[in-house]
Amino acid sequence: MKNPKEIINNIKRRIDKEKKEQEEGTYQTVDFKGVARTIKRLNPNIRFVIELLQNADDNKYYKNITPFFKVSIIPFDKWGYPYCLWIQNNEKGFEKENVENLCKFFGSTKRKIGFIGEFGIGFKSVFSITNDPYIFSKGYSFKFEHKKDDTFSLIEPIWVDKPPEFVNQKVTNIILPFSEEKKDLVLEHIKKDLLGFIAFPEENQVN
Repeated sequence: MKNPKEIINNIKRRIDKEKKEQEEGTYQTVDFKGVARTIKRLNPNIRFVIELLQNADDNKYYKNITPFFKVSIIPFDKWGYPYCLWIQNNEKGFEKENVENLCKFFGSTKRKIGFIGEFGIGFKSVFSITNDPYIFSKGYSFKFEHKKDDTFSLIEPIWVDKPPEFVNQKVTNIILPFSEEKKDLVLEHIKKDLLGFIAFPEENQVN
């Protein structure tokens, strides 16, 4: 069985191959018009908190565990940003399939696949506030570095050898660094979207 780092490296090799095929004009597996529509939707009006909450509601949880979704804003200056949104969810954790689907354009036809979301926009909504989202879950430790001129950067994972010291290794962590200019926007979304209540059905619990 491959370890999480090997899985991330295999995904990077697959994406490098797809980049080469795109340059050669032989890459046909992605609807780039659909990708363009997705990127166009990555604007400040996206309710990214709701997207992540909905995905948390779909996650799988162990029995006898009370699910939680915790959101914090903390300093992140050691990593080049003044702040980050730190999201913790005690879901079952990422599996190989989840990571592979996250690293595709519209890669999933399943609804209940955790933080990945449906048809690509669920998790990718976080790019409306950050270019560098981090994910730490069940041994997986990676980030994305979105660049405007590189569509593939939305799905190309970068392994992180040393997670920030505050990361809670017992749960899934999503870290969304953001600039001073984004602070009011982030606070607005949190206040607006976390006022609601989300229920975690018992059917989402697993052994």
